Amino acid sequence: MPLRIACLLCCHNRKSLTLTCLESIYSQLNPCGADIEIFLLDDGSTDGTSSAVRERYPLVKLFSGSGDLFWCGAMRVLWRIAAQSSPDYFLLLNDDTSFYKNALDVLLSSASYLNNRCLVVGSICDPINKQKVYGGFGLVSNPHFQSHFSCMSFYQTCNANCLLIPDIIYQKLGIFNSAYTHAMGDFDYGYLATRSSIPILETPDFVGECSPNDDSKSWRNNTLSRSERFRFLAGPKGLPFREWLIFCRRNYGLRWPIKFVGPTIRIILGM
Repeated sequence: MPLRIACLLCCHNRKSLTLTCLESIYSQLNPCGADIEIFLLDDGSTDGTSSAVRERYPLVKLFSGSGDLFWCGAMRVLWRIAAQSSPDYFLLLNDDTSFYKNALDVLLSSASYLNNRCLVVGSICDPINKQKVYGGFGLVSNPHFQSHFSCMSFYQTCNANCLLIPDIIYQKLGIFNSAYTHAMGDFDYGYLATRSSIPILETPDFVGECSPNDDSKSWRNNTLSRSERFRFLAGPKGLPFREWLIFCRRNYGLRWPIKFVGPTIRIILGM
């Protein structure tokens, strides 16, 4: 019986990227020999994404949102739906990420190194300079892992641009914390895994590519005015006060107050 993978992704007004992502997923079907079921939530797109997906990929399980779910909210909705069919793996994927042809084979074989008792984060590169842009963060130095799995890198947390979660790990960790609207849910999940003694390993090779986020309209852009940066910081795609407070207190131990005020200090100092 083939392995069953539930692939979760959401989209909003980037039809071309979403279609390219879906095409790259379907290119994996024969090589990896797995049964892939794709769950896509279109969170209020107005560019015809849903119609295009229905026309080109009728097997995709397509759901609609009103535009206020954002990334973490949409992923939680899809995760609950997909879990009802008890797949062997959940694959979280950003719709602007395009798989390389052997991506699923690499992800699945990486998980097998630890008998699926781990999170596997796909290493994703910039399509132009081929440098890593998404994957694991906070390299872990562990002599046991290094001696037994010399080709692998282990991390404290990770992005979920491409994240493979075996069902046995889902049963322990559940889904993203309900505190988060758009950002932080994946990093929080990674830290939760680390606190639960679940290794996070990164694929030894790039499994896909994705352009880095555009920070021109972000609190990180120090060419903007302080008022603009504070507005972006407080927005749903920034670090909303309550969500950022929860994240820091959950994940930074005694250092959380320093981490919490960090973005505010950066803006005040123009950094």
